[in-house]
Amino acid sequence: MATSPGDDAAVEQAAPATPAPVESLENNGSMGFGPPSSDLLGRKVMIPNNHAGQALPQQAPGPRAGCDDIDNLVSPAGMMIQHTFGTPNLFSTSDGPSHVDGVLAEGYSRTPQGAALAAYNIWQRANLGGDVALTVIKNQGITDPATLQSVEDKGIANSDWSAEDRRKVPAAEAFRILSCDNDFVVTEFATRIFGDETGRFTEPRWVTFRFNMAWSDGDWKMQLLKGAASASKVDSLAGWTQWAF
Repeated sequence: MATSPGDDAAVEQAAPATPAPVESLENNGSMGFGPPSSDLLGRKVMIPNNHAGQALPQQAPGPRAGCDDIDNLVSPAGMMIQHTFGTPNLFSTSDGPSHVDGVLAEGYSRTPQGAALAAYNIWQRANLGGDVALTVIKNQGITDPATLQSVEDKGIANSDWSAEDRRKVPAAEAFRILSCDNDFVVTEFATRIFGDETGRFTEPRWVTFRFNMAWSDGDWKMQLLKGAASASKVDSLAGWTQWAF
């Protein structure tokens, strides 16, 4: 995977290249799901009839650790992997997204779990490039007006990843929170990788990305160009919160 959106070039290219979509990059208004599939880790992957995704009914999660106890965070409830626009997104019944508006998955809880879900889904959709990425950056990103105008003027190329490339990158397995308050969360997610230029790994390894998430206009948005770390690799998820699929 390429670098994070920690510089101007990354934002103008909608950040690291990820799998090119095979579905239409439009919200077709359909409801429900088709037959499920699975990913390389053997996890169930739902295929929504609407390529933009299917929001799940939301329920309050009940008492749980929050920003005051980030070492004991639990996964959002009712987690589901959905294959949207040709790439995995994460949905829950406790922390969002609560609705799909056009090409955007929106409506996350004002919690560290909600910030983590928003970060992953915003990142994945921005990686598609094209009009989807531009819409995501304009509505779910925070950057300076000059950079945003530059991105709008130049446009964003569609990702050129193949379907085979997509299958090599399953949905993230875990998240962790590095700092947290009611309005600002620094979160990381970890995605399994199976090898690199040196060959296939014999033990599990993960690539991680870090994002600054700010609460703005009633939802979590990603700070672009500020504080996002480049990809790094870890060989353990000790200290991470694994998504409960």
